[in-house]
Amino acid sequence: MCSPQGRAGARPWRRVPAWAAALGLVAALTGLVDPSRPGTYPTCPFLAATGLACPGCGSLRAMHALTHGDLLVALDRNALLVVVLVASAVIGIRTLADRPATRPRRWAGPLAGLLLILWTVARNLPVPPFSVLAP
Repeated sequence: MCSPQGRAGARPWRRVPAWAAALGLVAALTGLVDPSRPGTYPTCPFLAATGLACPGCGSLRAMHALTHGDLLVALDRNALLVVVLVASAVIGIRTLADRPATRPRRWAGPLAGLLLILWTVARNLPVPPFSVLAP
């Protein structure tokens, strides 16, 4: 029989500080270096190849706005990033409180993929109300 320390995922709270530190570094970098200035960050390869916004397009500008306390601008740049950050914070807090979130259902991955596809299609539609989702 395995001890609790030997099982994979027995201590998920150990991963939370590493993820928080990585997110903090990204936030600090985007907070200091404005992604709106041309040439500061590489162009999105999907955008460069297709001319369409990917699900992540606008995320750096959204993170920059968040680090400067402007939630409305962040939502305008990439609302999906804001939702993902809030969900990640809730999961991290629950994990640190020793109440890990329930294990994702089998359909959660395909559902997340479908939502990413729908988000990408919706933000590239040139008609209202979808046109406001463009980064």
